[in-house]
Amino acid sequence: MWVWIPRYAYKITYNNPENKSEGGSIEVKFLIGTSDNYYDETSGEIKTAKRQTQIDETVDTTTDFYVHPAFTNETSINFANGGWDNELTGMYVAKFEAGFPEGNNTTASVKSSVSYTQTDGYVRGIELGTSNAYEAARNWLDGVYGETPTKISYPVFQPLTYAMNYIDINDAFNICKVMNESGNIYGFTTSSSDTHLMKSSEWGMIAYLSYSKYRNEWTRYSY
Repeated sequence: MWVWIPRYAYKITYNNPENKSEGGSIEVKFLIGTSDNYYDETSGEIKTAKRQTQIDETVDTTTDFYVHPAFTNETSINFANGGWDNELTGMYVAKFEAGFPEGNNTTASVKSSVSYTQTDGYVRGIELGTSNAYEAARNWLDGVYGETPTKISYPVFQPLTYAMNYIDINDAFNICKVMNESGNIYGFTTSSSDTHLMKSSEWGMIAYLSYSKYRNEWTRYSY
């Protein structure tokens, strides 16, 4: 299940500019295509949002609308804000956290081309029948694998699914990168998608949108 996040610009209004910890509100303007232009409902005009143009530039997002960097080509400023090497109209984001196939869902387990690299992990005593300890790496789906090469199953993104925990950041990164390889369960292709572990800029993109007036609207739809 995926949610489409359209390209947008944002502006922040703080309740107390002198103490930003007191919170505020975020306005969002959805942009036209891959441009920085948006329709202004008040004036009825097409306006252009701003964006960072210099590496060391400090932008003031309280005075005007700025294009969120998660959608922009930041090649010229050395990807200062976690942008891309091209302009994006938006992106699909998993609606739920990565989970194991089977278990309490009907998705069959299909192995990817990537193997686990983690050899040990912290295991709770309730699983060991003794006390908490570092043991050979394992998880619910594959059992104990430790140093034995074991292919990682493609994760599922559905509600009420066992979370894909007991996996280190390296393996999480690698499995996300091959979700568009041949034989994947999603129908993705390498020519039409760039699957990857979410970047900080993309997490910020979702967080900002969730604090706008669209927070209930965008979570309603999944694909």
